[in-house]
Amino acid sequence: MNANRKVQSLVIGDKRVKIDAISSKIEQDVQFLEDRILAIKGQTVPNTVILKTYEDMLSSRLSVLNWLTEYLPEELACDRAPLQQLSQ
Repeated sequence: MNANRKVQSLVIGDKRVKIDAISSKIEQDVQFLEDRILAIKGQTVPNTVILKTYEDMLSSRLSVLNWLTEYLPEELACDRAPLQQLSQ
């Protein structure tokens, strides 16, 4: 990231959050959830309730990440990995 670039923030409720920081955290969540989903699917008898919960959480995280990516100015959005790569 360019050090001269202004940090982009978003106001949620009464708090201002850094878009890159929250996006990074969500990307970590996505990776964790994808790993857990793969592990559950690899079990002899997968727990379908937990699997569905993780899949729903993953869908939600990806939706928020897509929204944040759309919110970012074009110059910042091009620095981020394409979301399709995150969900594979």
